[in-house]
Amino acid sequence: MANQASARVELTDFFSDFTTSDVTINSDLDFQGKAVFELLYSGELVESHEVPVNVKAGESLTKVIVWQKNHSMIFIQLLSAYMKGTDSFQ
Repeated sequence: MANQASARVELTDFFSDFTTSDVTINSDLDFQGKAVFELLYSGELVESHEVPVNVKAGESLTKVIVWQKNHSMIFIQLLSAYMKGTDSFQ
């Protein structure tokens, strides 16, 4: 088991376009929380998806979302991961 002080949760791969978005998460310890995908245009939130994340120590997990609206303009994509029971970024 990883030492809590040196344990890491990493977003190791991320892709997004105007139809889908995906992220791969690796963790040195069991991690339960959520990933929040946000699509912004001119600083305004256009669409957001929150998906549960449950990664076992030493494993990776990929989450995929499909944007519900048809977006044909240039947007900024943000992704955050939060540990269960907290509102802090991990």
